[in-house]
Amino acid sequence: MSASFFNDSWYKVSELRISLLASVVVQEQIFRTKKWIVLKDSSNEAFFRVSVETFQFLQALNLEQTVQETWESYVDRFPRQAPSREEVVALITQLHSSNLLYFKNDANAKEISRRVEAARRVRVHSIRRPTREEVLAIFPALKE
Repeated sequence: MSASFFNDSWYKVSELRISLLASVVVQEQIFRTKKWIVLKDSSNEAFFRVSVETFQFLQALNLEQTVQETWESYVDRFPRQAPSREEVVALITQLHSSNLLYFKNDANAKEISRRVEAARRVRVHSIRRPTREEVLAIFPALKE
C-alpha cells in the first residue's frame, strides 16, 4: 500500500462509523499464487475482492470508532501495510457502491436499504412470463 497518505476527499469519510454488513460472507481465494479475500453479500448478490492486508483494515472498522480513529490506530500498529487515506477513500466508495457497508448514520443506512430493494425489484422484474409458443416448444404434450 504505497499511495500518498493524504487525500482531498478524506473529510467525506473520516467521521463515518462503518462496518461490513453482517450478511457479508468472507471467503479466501488463491488467484495466480496470491491469496485474496472475496466478500459476498447474499442479500444483493454483490461480490468484492480485496487483499489480505486490506481485509485486515476492514475488520478493524467498527461502529464505535470513526474511520479516522480506526485508520490512525491501524497506522500505529501496522505502519508498513496500512492503507493510505486515498486507498481508504477508494475502498469505502467501492464497498458503498456494492452495498456491502453498514453505516451507523441512519441516512446512509436508509440509502443502502433503498438501493438493495431497488436492485431486488430489477431482478424480479427481469423475469418475464414465457409466451404460449415458448411453453409449447418446451412441453409439446400440452398441444393437445
